[in-house]
Amino acid sequence: MKNLFILGAALLLSTAASAQNLTTRELTVPKEIAARMPRVNMNFILKTQDDLPDGEKSPLLIWMHGGGAGAKVNGEGWPRQRKFKYLSKDYPFAVLYPQAVGTGWDGESMEVLVKYVLENFPIDPKRVYLSGSSMGGAGTWLVANHNPDLYAALVPCMGGGRVREEIVEVISLERLKHVPIWAFSGRIDKATPIEYAIELEEGLKANGGNIRHTIYEDMGHQGPADEAFNQVETYTWLMSYEKGEDTSIDAD
Repeated sequence: MKNLFILGAALLLSTAASAQNLTTRELTVPKEIAARMPRVNMNFILKTQDDLPDGEKSPLLIWMHGGGAGAKVNGEGWPRQRKFKYLSKDYPFAVLYPQAVGTGWDGESMEVLVKYVLENFPIDPKRVYLSGSSMGGAGTWLVANHNPDLYAALVPCMGGGRVREEIVEVISLERLKHVPIWAFSGRIDKATPIEYAIELEEGLKANGGNIRHTIYEDMGHQGPADEAFNQVETYTWLMSYEKGEDTSIDAD
């Protein structure tokens, strides 16, 4: 029993030692930049790592909210923050929480915001990762499609789109085939039918794309995003990719 207690204490100390402190910053882009991103709120939240060694830059995880998270704003308010379980010295992500204006996410407006963050904070431009759930999951596909070279990997959750034309007939599989993608879906999702996520998966694979798709058989619209970021493998997978790597199957 004593040995088990000592082992448990050691594990707790190890976990505490590996944890990273993050600062939550409520930020506003300058008005001249906000004018170039009309579909994204000028206010955003950025969590930054406190204990980065001098000269080191964080990978950036971008989380795009769903349609029920205050999507209609006019330059006021702050986006809802999602908690991420594995943020540590091993996974030293900064986290960006933007907020959509209106319905849906716009790639051009998001590009302006992401570049602003890259220019003003210690973020590694080779390790920018895009994710979101529901409307944000659909937005992951759409935003990446606008400028796939900006993102090192994608994690769309419940992001097949309610209307097929929202995604499947808009994005270019050729443009996205070089970007690693790990999608998460629920088989019995009624809000974003899984058939569209599967169609994207099969289309990308047919074009040589690098995609994996985890389907939870007993889950609907709620749950897949929680499962995705409650497992350490997702963070390890993200950290294994940097921008500029050609991960398509037909790459030399």
